[in-house]
Amino acid sequence: MIENTNFPADIGREESDRVFIPIIHYPTVLVLPMLFPASVYSSRSSDTDGLYRLRMHNINASKRNLEQYEIGTLSTQAIDTVRFCQMIAKIGVTYAASKFDPRTFSPDLMQLITADMPNGTAQASHYNRVGCIWDSQDSATSDLHQLELGTIDWLGQSMLAVKVRLFACYEMPSYFVALN
Repeated sequence: MIENTNFPADIGREESDRVFIPIIHYPTVLVLPMLFPASVYSSRSSDTDGLYRLRMHNINASKRNLEQYEIGTLSTQAIDTVRFCQMIAKIGVTYAASKFDPRTFSPDLMQLITADMPNGTAQASHYNRVGCIWDSQDSATSDLHQLELGTIDWLGQSMLAVKVRLFACYEMPSYFVALN
């Protein structure tokens, strides 16, 4: 149970200005990355950057509430795409392991989910097996999250894959994890 009724919001950029806002008015904006298709199921080169835009959903940041606390702008949070892709891959592998022997999964995928990648390390291999699919049509749903096993066909080969869709009810994108 949440006992505090007010939480600090950092509304500054380089220098923080803190205000205390009742939790009911705390501005919540969901931001998830949209990724290029993973290199194993697209013509994108391996180990190249895979982020191409962000998808946002305003959960409760109303202009009236922001004005009440004299908040004129919000900063987006930093998105650590390495850890994000690791998380998506871990979710996909965990779900798939309930149906298939994980020893059949790609060694580089297993390396991705177990690797310790220090912050600030230049890294792009996390986009090789995790990505979105162009023009993927996700249907509206009341489900918070969705997981689905399937295949991706690319260059005459069929790959086992898991579709991971977080915050589906907020129209967030689906991520596809190529398993083998």
